[in-house]
Amino acid sequence: MNIEKIEKQIVDEYNSFKYTMGWRLLNTKVNNIKDNNGIFIITINPGTGKGTFSKNGHTLSNEDGNSLLHEKWVSPLQNQLSEMLKLIWERYCPKQDYSSFVESIMQGYFIPFRSRSIKDLEKNSDTMNICIDIWREIILCNLDTMRMVNCIGKKIPYKNICNIIENINGVVIIERKPYKTGWGNIMVEITKYKISNRIISVVGYPHLSQFKLFGRDESSNAMKKVILYSL
Repeated sequence: MNIEKIEKQIVDEYNSFKYTMGWRLLNTKVNNIKDNNGIFIITINPGTGKGTFSKNGHTLSNEDGNSLLHEKWVSPLQNQLSEMLKLIWERYCPKQDYSSFVESIMQGYFIPFRSRSIKDLEKNSDTMNICIDIWREIILCNLDTMRMVNCIGKKIPYKNICNIIENINGVVIIERKPYKTGWGNIMVEITKYKISNRIISVVGYPHLSQFKLFGRDESSNAMKKVILYSL
């Protein structure tokens, strides 16, 4: 994987379209892009920079470590992702120290550019195509070890990550099912893929800043089942 090429693509796109609010691709150290525990979190794009992470306004990664542990966000998404990871950790590798587990995941933004409205980015086909190219390269690099990809946002991360995986030779879809969340008719969708006798689960969540499913009593059992089915 050519990380320098990825960074150049992002910088060139940022300058070409005169984005002004900064960018970041990864919420982990850059080494996690290739060396991780197979658990991925992909959110839509960075926030507007009002939290303590604004000092890292134009960076490929967070070399302090996972942002969930080393930063304070304004968004409730930070707490939601932390609660989600606790369930995954308890199911996946409870004997490992929790902080070490979090530091070992791969976490990033499908679109690395900050914006006040995602619509401003989504309608730019050049930006979306570059993001798809970047994540295709990341996925191909991790195809032999990737186990669970948690996509926060069905329309952008989940839909595009599924499309990328489904266009890889040798990948077979074995299941795509909706799961209840305990929040009315709001659903989580899980797609399972088989490649070389391995199973990869891609989980499509609604945006957790709006639908705070984790840590909510009414959704507790449903979300535990989602994690169980995904792993």
